[in-house]
Amino acid sequence: MSHQPDVENRIRLSNRIAVAALVLICACMWSTLCPAAGIAATAALPQPSEGRAPYLVIHLDAVSSKAFFELYDSGRLPNIEAAFKGGKIVRRAVSPFVPGTEMLYPRLVNGGEVSDSYPVACEYVNPNTGLYASHVQTVVDLFSNMPRYVLTQPVHALPGLEWLSGWSLLNVPRLLRDYNVVQFFWFATDLRGHVFGKQSQQASVMQLDSYIGNLMLQMGGEQFNLVLYSDHGMSYFDRMVNPEKAMAEAAAGEAQFCYYPNLYLRDPAHAKRIATKLADSDEIDFAFYRSGPELVVGVHTGGNVLFSLGPAGIAYEFEGSDPFGYSDLGYTGEPLSDQSWLDLTAASRYPAVPVQVFRYMESPMSGDVVAVIDPPKGLLTKVCRAGCHTGLTDSDVKVPVLLVGPDIDGRAIDDQFWLHTLYREILQIDPHGPGSAVREPHYLKASPQSLSLAISPARQLYVQANVDHGGWDVLGEVSIARTFNTRAWVGAGIASRQGIASRQELSPAHTGATGCDWGLRAALSARVEVFLGPLVLDWQKTVVSSGQSSRVSIRYEFKGGSLVEWVHPSQLRVGLMW
Repeated sequence: MSHQPDVENRIRLSNRIAVAALVLICACMWSTLCPAAGIAATAALPQPSEGRAPYLVIHLDAVSSKAFFELYDSGRLPNIEAAFKGGKIVRRAVSPFVPGTEMLYPRLVNGGEVSDSYPVACEYVNPNTGLYASHVQTVVDLFSNMPRYVLTQPVHALPGLEWLSGWSLLNVPRLLRDYNVVQFFWFATDLRGHVFGKQSQQASVMQLDSYIGNLMLQMGGEQFNLVLYSDHGMSYFDRMVNPEKAMAEAAAGEAQFCYYPNLYLRDPAHAKRIATKLADSDEIDFAFYRSGPELVVGVHTGGNVLFSLGPAGIAYEFEGSDPFGYSDLGYTGEPLSDQSWLDLTAASRYPAVPVQVFRYMESPMSGDVVAVIDPPKGLLTKVCRAGCHTGLTDSDVKVPVLLVGPDIDGRAIDDQFWLHTLYREILQIDPHGPGSAVREPHYLKASPQSLSLAISPARQLYVQANVDHGGWDVLGEVSIARTFNTRAWVGAGIASRQGIASRQELSPAHTGATGCDWGLRAALSARVEVFLGPLVLDWQKTVVSSGQSSRVSIRYEFKGGSLVEWVHPSQLRVGLMW
């Protein structure tokens, strides 16, 4: 019987694989050029100078300064205390209104002031164009500003999965090898505070403390800069209110769109009347509106407050009672700079409200009326059953920042600063910058049965050559996904390997009497690495037209550059990485 059709099918399949290999190799080459575009896009941002140690920045979500230092000062965060011994402890950093990760983080990492480039709420409209930004769009924009390797971390916040973040911290040394700035997100405190309350949130902070202890052991004295900050606070409330309902009722037919804290009107000329009516409602503490380009007026049940902008800064006046208590701090009505307001009021219940509100309403995206609720009131939502962060009080906006490292001069850092200046002005680093490593580590691994050499010509790229009793292969690999805990690669190349012929494969006349095929063929591969500190589980599958093969190994990488690897089922290899 003739097997010519099978041979032709195999040739066509090999050609297709070869074309796919060529395309993949081109993609590998392009991936090595992509960082250049990122350099051009961020050239205006401050770059770490040569010789600076890498930065690990730990983002602690939604923990107020008060809640954090209750634990810290009572000795219940021993590992954090030890890690930051001799560093700078800032108890009064202030997160800009509206306090929320979706609004803050893009400003934080891009270093920008208020503008139409940043969201003003989870949902809002552009008053100039009428375009609506949904919550989904805002969240997508948030994660687009984050490194790709952190995108699985929100899953770690789910109850019972926090240990995945602890596992992630064990792999920080591997990330610090490749990036100037590594960001780690502990989202669990936000979820716990919203749903379960303060005690549960503080328990989550203590859980993070234990994982930071493991991290410091894993680092083993290596030089790096360590920063821990909370992005905003969390307030706990006695009762829930529905400000959006109150906003819609006060505006009646004038409301274009309501989403806390913004009320957009069809005719902004009605803002004063509607703000006055809104402030009389039980749900709202303050209703602010613009009264000209340099004046913001706030209405509350005890009178009015006025924030006016002049050459020397923002001045504050009040009619009726002083709801913020600034007169008790010695303030007499003079204009102050943003930092001077912070210096004066950072220790008070209402940190720098004139700056908070005026700068917020400078954004063309903010509402015509901006409503504010403060604790003990809480925002009515489906998930915020215990806590929220929606107001102007210290529990919402005052957060801890801890810094230590060879490149951090604590003497040059104020005891209070605006949190959105952390990256650009305080640390002078660019989280969007390219990684510090120009390539991946090279590997050489050998045993009496096999030899493997992996050379990296550029970041995210490998050329591997493997020889063993089953044949040999040469593959080009590109990294397609990375998290703290895993990394995935795909590759293409050529292979000459012993494959077992299937029923559709060539006959013994073409493959030899044993039914084995040793021909040279195009090959595709997929590989996944799973990291646990210096331990690496490595799984690879290689596919050629005559069949497929798999390899599973576990290696231990020593800090000096040597390694030992066990290859399933019974092979032991030693090697070097450099």
